[in-house]
Amino acid sequence: MTWQYNGSKSTIDEFRTLSREMQYEVIEFIKDFMIYEELTVNGRDYLLVHGGLGNYYPGKDMEEYYLKELIWDRAEYDIQYFEDTYVVTGHTPTQGIMGNSRPGYVYRENHHIAIDCGCNRSDGRLAAVCLDTGQEYYAEKN
Repeated sequence: MTWQYNGSKSTIDEFRTLSREMQYEVIEFIKDFMIYEELTVNGRDYLLVHGGLGNYYPGKDMEEYYLKELIWDRAEYDIQYFEDTYVVTGHTPTQGIMGNSRPGYVYRENHHIAIDCGCNRSDGRLAAVCLDTGQEYYAEKN
């Protein structure tokens, strides 16, 4: 996968510095990860997915998506995937979303909530959204 080209070396190098016990703990922690998560908060439905819904078409079941489509493919922000579900994604910095009037901040359009605000960029920041309240939180660089 493209992870090899996106930081795997530094991750592997740091993993190797851990004690064997801690390595096993990390592996067990990762095993519990879900590829996507569907949840309801205060009566509103959400789909949490890292990348997007590659090769999306209406009516496609979540189980039909390949790992690559959910992790590495980018969301199509000009398409509203679902009528009653908000799709929360990372992976694509909001600075790269066409037509975004607030690059570097949480993007909300067409039932998308894009939370990758490009913290690795000079004009970026780390962001989070509280699904209970909808409030956005930002950590600015020092």
